[in-house]
Amino acid sequence: MKSLTSALLILSTSFVSMVQAHESHPIWDSNTVELISKEVAPDVFAVYEKDADKKAPEARAMATSSGFVIGDKGILIIDTMLTKRLYDQLMALIRKQSSKPILYAVNTGNHGDHSFGNTWLPAETKIIQHRATQLKHLNGLKEEISNSIAILGAGRGIEKAAPKPADLIIDEGSQLSVNLGNKEVNVIDFSEGIAGGELYVWLKAENVIWAGNSVGAEAPALPWLLDDDAKTRLATYKKLRALVSKDVTIVPGHGRPTGMAAVVFAENYLKHLLENVQNEIKRGKGLEEIKQNVKAEPFTGYELFDFAHYKINIPSIYYMLKKVPHQSRVQ
Repeated sequence: MKSLTSALLILSTSFVSMVQAHESHPIWDSNTVELISKEVAPDVFAVYEKDADKKAPEARAMATSSGFVIGDKGILIIDTMLTKRLYDQLMALIRKQSSKPILYAVNTGNHGDHSFGNTWLPAETKIIQHRATQLKHLNGLKEEISNSIAILGAGRGIEKAAPKPADLIIDEGSQLSVNLGNKEVNVIDFSEGIAGGELYVWLKAENVIWAGNSVGAEAPALPWLLDDDAKTRLATYKKLRALVSKDVTIVPGHGRPTGMAAVVFAENYLKHLLENVQNEIKRGKGLEEIKQNVKAEPFTGYELFDFAHYKINIPSIYYMLKKVPHQSRVQ
């Protein structure tokens, strides 16, 4: 597993410059997203955007997913959203179901869209984070706010984020069990994930897992290899398979609940890329030629395919195979 130093790398200047165009037309617009909740097991709710049933079949980019678990003692939230507007919607959905206290909030990763809502949590709520996320919020909050604005647009209240320090820290390779009375929630780290310190929220009895951005969305959405490499991500998927059953409900980082088909698609795509990029390197091809030659036609259809495939994933695999130390890069 890579060190926390690599897990805490912020997006490179090249990445920010690549996404400046999204300030006026963001990947998804937090000013217009409307959230809904769906009960995926008794007293276990996934939260995702209202238009997901329309957008998912069109393979469009979607807003951050969230969720909450209601136990006898109180409530646990998974991911607190990007802005006050979305946080307030999440809270309204929770209060439609229960008036119990919000005891815990888990951030599945350190990106602002999963964690900036911590700013407005009740004082009594205990925040659970990976150590990499905690350090990012303490030492790199300004950069994360800037990157979030670059990707998701100015004029959305992102700059108002002032997340609180976590109360419970999970280190690499460890986990934490939370007892809500009649619900046991396991918060697990078994890889560095897309953002460094990705956490998985697993309800074994209910057969539901929140996978954060390691499973970004249902097929044909592509995985994004920003802060982990292809071999690390494939190892993550192998561990995920060993943990859960085939019929598990997966709440991805973005979009509506899905299943293992999303993992199978991502695995097959990454294996395809690894094999083809390696073959191109053996033929003496450089990065730009490889981009021209490795089209991955069986895996097209995703709205952001060109960006994720050519700008992020091929360079990531190329540099990994060339044994260049990993860093967040888009080129």
